[in-house]
Amino acid sequence: MIKMSFDAVTSEILHKIATVYLKNQGSSEENIERIANLVSKCYMLNPVAIASCAIFNLSVVCNFITALFVLAFVKGSLLFSTILFSVLAQLAFYPAIYICALLMKFSSLKERALVITFSTIMLIGLLFFNYFLNDNSWNYIDSTYKFLLDVRDLTPNVGMFWYFFIEVFDHFRRFFLWVFQVNILVYLVPLSLTLRSNAFLLLHLLMILISVFASYPSMAESLIYLSLLPLFENLKKC
Repeated sequence: MIKMSFDAVTSEILHKIATVYLKNQGSSEENIERIANLVSKCYMLNPVAIASCAIFNLSVVCNFITALFVLAFVKGSLLFSTILFSVLAQLAFYPAIYICALLMKFSSLKERALVITFSTIMLIGLLFFNYFLNDNSWNYIDSTYKFLLDVRDLTPNVGMFWYFFIEVFDHFRRFFLWVFQVNILVYLVPLSLTLRSNAFLLLHLLMILISVFASYPSMAESLIYLSLLPLFENLKKC
């Protein structure tokens, strides 16, 4: 029941995201309502969302937080955007690349300084919060962030890390591990420069990057960006 509630609220948040974004784009009321309803349905009726809810997957909560972050982002709320960004980065560190979208969204020098300051304070605070929860020990870093970086578990999943590293010789493993992990960073500068006038589209593409290049992705990570695709119908080739 709790997981169903999270999904229902996430769907409503996505509906709100679509409404706010399209209003900012100057769309008509009829078009806003049509697309916002489609976004909501794309999330709720996605078989992956239904399955994730049925098996009580933690991704339901992560998607809820991600949706809240995107809503704060499109509304232009600097404080809530940075707080939720820090929470997401703390959970899996790959969402740390969203900082590029935040810096494009809040483009003045003062706003960028605030984004970096708030994010740094929040991240440090959350690190120490986890430290105290873990009986004043940093051991949790090895089983969370370092685990994601080292890719120790090669159990098959929807990502590409496991498939490559079961084939590679141990002698070359460290080199290719760094190549794969750095790969996600290669696209940040060109994408940020190209889409500096459309921070929301940049954020959307960064979500896709994470779902492709994360070491342990899940199908549920694609739910948010797939649901938001109708917002970009004006970009389709005629």
